[in-house]
Amino acid sequence: MKCDSKEAVISNLRDAGCDTDTIAKFLQYRETGETNQQLRLLAAHRAQVLEHIHQGEKCITCLDYLIYQIKNSGI
Repeated sequence: MKCDSKEAVISNLRDAGCDTDTIAKFLQYRETGETNQQLRLLAAHRAQVLEHIHQGEKCITCLDYLIYQIKNSGI
């Protein structure tokens, strides 16, 4: 998706799970030409999303272990 218009940028940020504060900051940095700040903000959000994924993977691993135990040991 090309992010030329403000509306397209906002849509992309929402789709990426950014909250209204993050979107507002991003747009402020966009208006003032602070590309490094935009990148920092996106990197921070990306790290948060990745952390949630890792937490989800840990939950799945625990569930898989319990399923394995039930099938093999009859817990």
